[in-house]
Amino acid sequence: MFLTHQSFRTENYGQVGVSSLCQEPPGFPEDRTATTDLVAFGNSAVPSIEEAFDSLRERGELSPFKVNAFWLLYAYARIKGPGAFPELRTMLLNTKTRFLGESLDGSISLALGLTSYLSTARLPVNFLRCTGEEPRDNLDRLILAWERGDETGVEAALGPEAKASLAAVLRNKSWRILRSELGPKDGDDTAAMGYRFDSTAQWADPDDPLLEETANNFRPQMGEFVIQTRFKNGLGRDCGKFQVRFLGSGFVASPEYFVDNPDIADLLRGVADCATQQ
Repeated sequence: MFLTHQSFRTENYGQVGVSSLCQEPPGFPEDRTATTDLVAFGNSAVPSIEEAFDSLRERGELSPFKVNAFWLLYAYARIKGPGAFPELRTMLLNTKTRFLGESLDGSISLALGLTSYLSTARLPVNFLRCTGEEPRDNLDRLILAWERGDETGVEAALGPEAKASLAAVLRNKSWRILRSELGPKDGDDTAAMGYRFDSTAQWADPDDPLLEETANNFRPQMGEFVIQTRFKNGLGRDCGKFQVRFLGSGFVASPEYFVDNPDIADLLRGVADCATQQ
């Protein structure tokens, strides 16, 4: 009740998702502390959280649990681990709770221990990581753009070799034909997939708003490198392993990592195959 502003709290910030702003909004530290306390209750907190989820599924954005609902999602993922997935997936497919798409994706990745989980349920977002970009960021952009059929978004996530590879493919066929051959069906609002980088580094772990964001001094090197990446379908099951090539560029203190596979069509095919498996 404290988290969703139904108690004695008078302030109402209207939060419904994790903010990507570099300055934490008012009340954020208190909410994070309260969520940590909620997680500490363990399984005894689950029935109350699931009651809130029932309200959100039935009433959507009219639910009294709308404000700060994302904290309940992450608390549930923390408490139940992989056991949280069926409930979170059900909410992801419910039209009344799709407004929580980004937070549902994030809580699913936390529950399953994935680097990222991405679905067409989330609204288009501009990724902003205050402590500097990580390899996941442009791979996330690429997957979301390909799931939606956004040509400009796909190109923006690519390095020079991958862009040249895509341009070579598009010299012989249109974007529409390429999508029909490789991509998820346009308008498919159930497409979803996740992935896990095969690394023990911090930048391979799920984003967790319950942890304070700190500068990551152990990012991959600049220049070209490859990360073995395990793809998961929308149900969290293995659907392939890929070598994703990245190009780190920009300033060493704040690099950006572009996806730069020389055969980008093969990677896009893998994304489509996983994203459409239900």
